[in-house]
Amino acid sequence: MHQILIVDDSDDTRELLRHVFRNTNWGIDTAPDSSAALSLFIQKRHDLVLSDYEMPGQNGLVLLQNIRAISPETPVIIVSGADDQLFRRAGVPFVSKPFSHKKLLVTVAQMLGEQLTP
Repeated sequence: MHQILIVDDSDDTRELLRHVFRNTNWGIDTAPDSSAALSLFIQKRHDLVLSDYEMPGQNGLVLLQNIRAISPETPVIIVSGADDQLFRRAGVPFVSKPFSHKKLLVTVAQMLGEQLTP
């Protein structure tokens, strides 16, 4: 079973994302900020990290850099309402807010090398 780490400073968004993934066979952990996420990632070595971009303290790109320093093969997807050109230029996988639940599920499945079953 794949393990996914969801990082967002909004309690509501973390719960929404947990709800989006409820019918998958993926294990879900959540963290409210980059610091907590990095600690949890070091402990559990998740298969994928889904992170908000704009958070207090370190933003999602800093978290991405820290995770890649520890585990370069771990995919990190940034979820953001910011201008997507920033992420395109940096070659960073991203999902724009507001997002379609289906698109998010498909993106995560692809990054994990899985196919969703209808």
